[in-house]
Amino acid sequence: MVFCYPKLSEWDALYFRLGGPGLGNLLFPWARAKLLAREHGYRFVAPTWPQLKLGPILRGEFDSRSYFSLFKSGAEDVSGLHRLWVLLTHKRVQENTAVHAGEGDVVVTSGLGGLFDGLLEHHVFLRAELEAILAYNRMLQLRKAFASEEAIAVHVRYGDFSAVDQAVSKNGGANRRQPIEWYVAAVEAVRKQLGWGVRFNVFSDAQDEELWPLISLPGVSRVQGNSAIEDILLISSHMIFIASGSTFSMWASFLGQIPTIWFPGQRKFRLIRRDSDEIEYEPGDDLSRFCLTCSDAVG
Repeated sequence: MVFCYPKLSEWDALYFRLGGPGLGNLLFPWARAKLLAREHGYRFVAPTWPQLKLGPILRGEFDSRSYFSLFKSGAEDVSGLHRLWVLLTHKRVQENTAVHAGEGDVVVTSGLGGLFDGLLEHHVFLRAELEAILAYNRMLQLRKAFASEEAIAVHVRYGDFSAVDQAVSKNGGANRRQPIEWYVAAVEAVRKQLGWGVRFNVFSDAQDEELWPLISLPGVSRVQGNSAIEDILLISSHMIFIASGSTFSMWASFLGQIPTIWFPGQRKFRLIRRDSDEIEYEPGDDLSRFCLTCSDAVG
């Protein structure tokens, strides 16, 4: 038997991690390990989800990004004392040399790897696997509460992202805030095509005052109180998605295969099988063809 373990960050004490990336980045080694286990028949070893992180607390964010009590082990996962014994006593092999793994070895996936390369055809499987390990699966209630299938999701990522620099973002720069004015323009452009009755749900780690130009618009509401993974899955069930340039947004777009609008320069990967369902929007652009296509896709 060969095992497969997603090591989510460098400082992994097996029961918790010190520091580490946000959930969007953590999902890459998890996804690759899941696919390796399915393809080769490896035993999947449950990852160390909990982490201790000071940044979100110091910034006063609602989500501490600690991920305690967020996930449970899957029914077939190696967990508990067996997990501890495997990880402490068995030889570890990196995923790029997995071809040489022998009986009892642990193939370790870590880091971003090729990001979404090789994942596109597996969105249904990965979404099902994520929902299966939610410690408390409230997704049906959340989708109903926010009427997600009839609404537009908007994700504004601020938190630890650098200050707005449109030139850098349009050049493909990562980890940059997008101007709040861009989100406002995108919302108004979509509303122009779909009508005043359409609702917008805003997901964000920013403060209310930073979001005010957006959340003060008619028909726009802020969604709060959910865990990070619940927000990713909830966003993915919306009709259309106005995204930030974060891997959090990328996962929501990918898992839901929903029509997605990106800031110029921030559509970096093919995330949706129907290529016409992803665009980069510059304020003033005509969205009539895109919104018509979206209506066909979700209708």
